[in-house]
Amino acid sequence: MRLNGATSTRLDSRVTLHAKGVQGEATLQRPRPGVRGALDDGGFARAAEEAGLRLDATVELELRMPKRGADSVRSADSVRSGGSGAIVLEVRPDPGETAALLHTDETGHSRWIFPEPDETGPAVVRSGSGQRFVLPDETSEAPAAPSERRGPLAKLGRRMVRVFAGTIAELLEAPLLEVARRWEAKNRPYGLVRFPFDGTPAPRLSGPRALVLVHGTFSTGPGGFGGLTEEADWLSHAYGGQVAAFNHPSLSEDPRQNAERLLSELRERTPEGGLEIDLISHSRGGLVARAFAGLTRADTGLRLRRAVLVAAPLAGTRLTDGEHAHEMLDRYTNLVTALPDGVLGFSFETILALVKILYRGSVAGLPGLRSMKVEGDFLRELGYPGEEFGRYFSIVGNFAPTAGGPLAGLLRRTGDGLVDEFFRENNDLVVPTGGASTWTVGAVPEAQRLELPTEADPAEVHHGSYFTNGTVRAALREWLG
Repeated sequence: MRLNGATSTRLDSRVTLHAKGVQGEATLQRPRPGVRGALDDGGFARAAEEAGLRLDATVELELRMPKRGADSVRSADSVRSGGSGAIVLEVRPDPGETAALLHTDETGHSRWIFPEPDETGPAVVRSGSGQRFVLPDETSEAPAAPSERRGPLAKLGRRMVRVFAGTIAELLEAPLLEVARRWEAKNRPYGLVRFPFDGTPAPRLSGPRALVLVHGTFSTGPGGFGGLTEEADWLSHAYGGQVAAFNHPSLSEDPRQNAERLLSELRERTPEGGLEIDLISHSRGGLVARAFAGLTRADTGLRLRRAVLVAAPLAGTRLTDGEHAHEMLDRYTNLVTALPDGVLGFSFETILALVKILYRGSVAGLPGLRSMKVEGDFLRELGYPGEEFGRYFSIVGNFAPTAGGPLAGLLRRTGDGLVDEFFRENNDLVVPTGGASTWTVGAVPEAQRLELPTEADPAEVHHGSYFTNGTVRAALREWLG
């Protein structure tokens, strides 16, 4: 449908685009029963179904809008009132439902958009009412050269808006922690599973030494450590087949609770002569590893020998402090949608579960995320007197996108080069590089740290790529051999 600058354009009976002064084209598609086509590109429809939602529609936009002067700033009130250049999509879900939009711009960068609140808040839609979503009017591309800025209209390029809808009344009624606990009980239950991964529980350990893999937020053992399958023969030989991954909830319980359960699981499988444990952790799993180290100090049957902390938020990450939950959601969404299946160890279904949780507001009440708050209580209390820092090893990366790479849209180009506008410091897109080797009471010894990329291995690194990296796997062989 052609947009001619009119204030409102009705795309169908339930979707209206309010875009005064904006020109271009808008195409809306709805799913047809029994037909999987463009609407299911990337598996969005299947993931929505698994998460208790549905992909209700897609809207493809190619827009040209009035240019603003360099010094002009549009207030949020101006945007919401439909001023010139504002882009507002009004959606009417079925009565009793609500919606959320996944907006993907012309660079492939995605962000989630929730409905603007009305007098009663952004809750369940009432019969005949709609929800308004303010779409971004900027791109993620580099600023155009002065010679390209002429003319009254700025072309924003082609973008895709996916409308997810569903009934979330039960989420609005239950406490947030209970919502997360229910989801994880079903999708992220506790358990030690065999490595190499064949879907079976880990057997009783015969000792004298075992290796345990501890995954990060949202993930699972098989998902988070799929990249280590190429090392399966070596690991099995090095540990006499005593290798397992620890599945655990990462939202509804904090890392110390996870560590207590790991200790309990291992005790049930420990031989009479005791057991020496090595750990490889990823992301938040590094906090579980440190909590586990403290618990084993008083245990006579289990002892932590070495722990490799890969991309561990030892000093926290701003993504999980509650105030930046939407940024966290967007970061993980871009990682999931831009990278090959299985790289991050969790699916788009996990993202949609977090979307539903965020309808309750801040995630600061979830202990699993609150534990990673920068200068938060959990991190301050995690230090142990007499901790043996020499048994820790760390691996962390600094993400710098390759030209045209799948994740380049996550960063904005500024006058002095590529800068991550959220962290304002080196990071792997989720964890700050500088905080992955030090914590409140100590640090990983310098000789036991690996920071990527290296001169010998300049490959692009990000939060989901560590275990597919040859330099990382070589370090694991050296440190654990």
